[in-house]
Amino acid sequence: MMASPFGPILQEMFLRGSTPLRKTQMDSGARVRIDEVATIVTGSTPTSKASDNWGNGTAFLTPSDIASIDYHPRVSRRLSEAGEHRVKTRVIDVPAVAVVCIGATIGKIALISERTVTNQQINTVVPDRTRLDAHYCYYALQQCQATMKAIASGSATPILNKSTFSQLEIPLPPLNEQRRIAGVLGALDDLIEVDRQILRDSFEVALAAFHQKSEGAADFLSLAELYEVGLSGVWGKDSPEGRASEQVVVLRGRDLEDLWSVNIASPPTRYLSEQQVSNRSPGFGEIWTAGSGSLGPSLPVIDGFRQLFGATEVLYSNFVKRLVPIQDPTWFGPSWLAMVSAWQAGAFENFRTGTAMPNLDADALLRGVQVPLLDPEERRSINGLVESALKPDLREEITDLASTRDELLPLLMSGRVRVGDV
Repeated sequence: MMASPFGPILQEMFLRGSTPLRKTQMDSGARVRIDEVATIVTGSTPTSKASDNWGNGTAFLTPSDIASIDYHPRVSRRLSEAGEHRVKTRVIDVPAVAVVCIGATIGKIALISERTVTNQQINTVVPDRTRLDAHYCYYALQQCQATMKAIASGSATPILNKSTFSQLEIPLPPLNEQRRIAGVLGALDDLIEVDRQILRDSFEVALAAFHQKSEGAADFLSLAELYEVGLSGVWGKDSPEGRASEQVVVLRGRDLEDLWSVNIASPPTRYLSEQQVSNRSPGFGEIWTAGSGSLGPSLPVIDGFRQLFGATEVLYSNFVKRLVPIQDPTWFGPSWLAMVSAWQAGAFENFRTGTAMPNLDADALLRGVQVPLLDPEERRSINGLVESALKPDLREEITDLASTRDELLPLLMSGRVRVGDV
């Protein structure tokens, strides 16, 4: 994390006076209820009885499409013209802000910038543009995430109903100041998105090269000929306790999913014994994959692996399966991309056990995934592309930019720092 609360670049500009940021003792102005300055639209899913709902048209946003906070959400499905017509009253007037209000991920927030319909788990704030800037609203609502989770009702399935959600309050400075605040924070999010797109493009290059090699391969190996299941993971303790005195970062399946989505992973810090740490320390060429819940996301252990999490030691929890090279770790690139290809093709359904909580049958995975037989030079080429796609330095830059944004956000919202006229 950056030493300065604004990061080196913003701090330098602040000191020179060239950035329109200035310290102030003023407060952030009046607070208003969301429904006083916006319309709240609850989403809807088209009926499953119609087979022609889906196509390449209007975006259909669900909670799984949204990171914790998401400036540029990417939807996995789109509606057809017929599908949109069936939920035409729920089409969002953009720009607007979508907020997850049902389920374990209450408080997820996304800025909607294209024609969109959401499902029923999402309430969307459509601002009165004469009073509330949508981009400012996106950042203001981030300050309400903890409140949303606290006031949600229900235990098995938490719900933040539309009436309660509408009563949330946000600060409302003048519209021109809202836009300036959103401009500063948005500039940081734009830089983050540039880095994220570089990572996505690098991965697509690696995957395309792998598919080309696969199509020309004379033979294939099963993943079981190259990898075996390693020692099971551990969750550890919340705090130092007895022999559990070693502080480590422990990866869960959701952290692998965040990395896969080029979002910022926030794995928890746990405490394990020295023996537990020693037995599970990551080795080059291993592949760690989600073992329960959302199956498919995975990550190879490469140089700079720990740097991805800003930690000196990274281990895996009991929610993650560890695949260990049997002999030659240089198969990590082709093996990982073969797993990714199988996941994208829907083959992980064949490696799933359980219904309420899906678990990964790692032995079935090893038997079922086929890896093209590549010579050492071809493997080096693929491995280089995989390492480029993961880019620990670039991911660290994303984390630093996000830290700068997150530290600046409450200062701007509280009025302790103001954006002056440009």
